[in-house]
Amino acid sequence: MNIPMHVKRILTIMLFLIACQFGHSQVDVSFTLNFDTVKTDQFRFVNHGKSQTDLRMSYASHKIVNPTNTEMFHGKEVTSISLIYTDHPKSINLAVLNQRRVEMLYKLKPELFNNSNIKWNLVKQTGCTDITCYDFFHGFAINYRDSVSSFTENTEMREMREIVDGDSPKDSTIYKVMERNKDWCNMLVISDLTASMSPYVAELLLWFKLNNNDKKVRSFVFFNDGDLKRTAQKEIGNTGGIYMGEADDLEKILNIAFRTMAKGYGGDLPENDVEAIMEGIGSFTKFDEVVLIADNKSEVRDLELAEKLKIPIKVVLCGTEKGVLIDYLELAYKSGGSVHTIEEDITSLMKLNDGETVEIGNVKYVIQNGKFSRLTKN
Repeated sequence: MNIPMHVKRILTIMLFLIACQFGHSQVDVSFTLNFDTVKTDQFRFVNHGKSQTDLRMSYASHKIVNPTNTEMFHGKEVTSISLIYTDHPKSINLAVLNQRRVEMLYKLKPELFNNSNIKWNLVKQTGCTDITCYDFFHGFAINYRDSVSSFTENTEMREMREIVDGDSPKDSTIYKVMERNKDWCNMLVISDLTASMSPYVAELLLWFKLNNNDKKVRSFVFFNDGDLKRTAQKEIGNTGGIYMGEADDLEKILNIAFRTMAKGYGGDLPENDVEAIMEGIGSFTKFDEVVLIADNKSEVRDLELAEKLKIPIKVVLCGTEKGVLIDYLELAYKSGGSVHTIEEDITSLMKLNDGETVEIGNVKYVIQNGKFSRLTKN
């Protein structure tokens, strides 16, 4: 799912229900949807036009103004649907309006409501005012991908293969971090392989191909946050969707990556990073470094398990243009590890005393009682 990185937090409510009743030719249709709820200052599209489209509505309206956009995902596999609205004015209960918006989507594409694999989200925008609320997006953001009948038919896999088959790495996060840290060796590499992470993993495997003679990587672990499980089925420490193998053959590792992608796409925003780390550490013994390739736009579902990590984790973050997600600072700190972005290596986290700050990019973070928080700049 492509929710922007400035999402502040997610409230997962297993029994958050919206029930809608519709009449069509004197026939009543009823259904119940389970929504995960998300709060953000302002929703912004990430992959709009490629694997995501919108069905727009005006502020305080339930009419879909661009219904022909449903053609964008005709014949595709819809993976998630987010209803985005503004929490404005705060004194009004907007449940009825949102129910009517869902009703309009049902009337337009009823088949979406028979697919139990679609992840539904309710995104509340809290940063609008009387003046700006009309400029905020209202309506549905729909994520989709090519239907997967075989590996070769999947667009993401084909694009990944094209990158790996090349010989000129892009000036990417993975390439820059690995080139700055040439002393890393005998690595156990654990990588997020949900949704938008496939280009980063492709760059990782291209780097591996070009440096395989040095035997820098011993094993790979890929995770997709539970295959196709719904959020309510994802237990902390037992979410699954983890696939791994020894780094002795590029083609074998690429096939493991493809299998991870084919098995699922995660669905919701948080990922089971720590579970994947623990699975990797428990499955392999011949390694000197543990490197996590993480999506900075996704929170860590199982951060509470980080206390169990006894090995320093080197956290390589992809997509840090607007700062570093607090979860990954705490994951690195709790494990005695480090954080690495496209521009810099932060290796001094464990030296921080309570109340001290660390600056990453143009953003400062303060640690208090073992917890990090982002300092707002004036």
